[in-house]
Amino acid sequence: MRTSIWWIRRDLRLTDNITLTAIRQWIPELKDVADPYIHEPWRMPIQVQREVHCVIGEHYPWPIIDHTWSRERAITTYRRAQKTALVDDL
Repeated sequence: MRTSIWWIRRDLRLTDNITLTAIRQWIPELKDVADPYIHEPWRMPIQVQREVHCVIGEHYPWPIIDHTWSRERAITTYRRAQKTALVDDL
């Protein structure tokens, strides 16, 4: 499996055609991936992955970090720490 590493700010998304062109140029596994999936190809349905020859785990790696889960965990940890600090101040 060929591993491609890309660093694209998530807030750019579909607003920058130059970014999409660069992704397709420098990450050949994503050259046929539709715009809505280019930043998160693992969200493509498996049939679409097969059609564009970009099966996650076979042609392109799975994400290393689940940002949704990590964000929720960070918020929970922060709130817990905040509550502990408030109790300790009493």
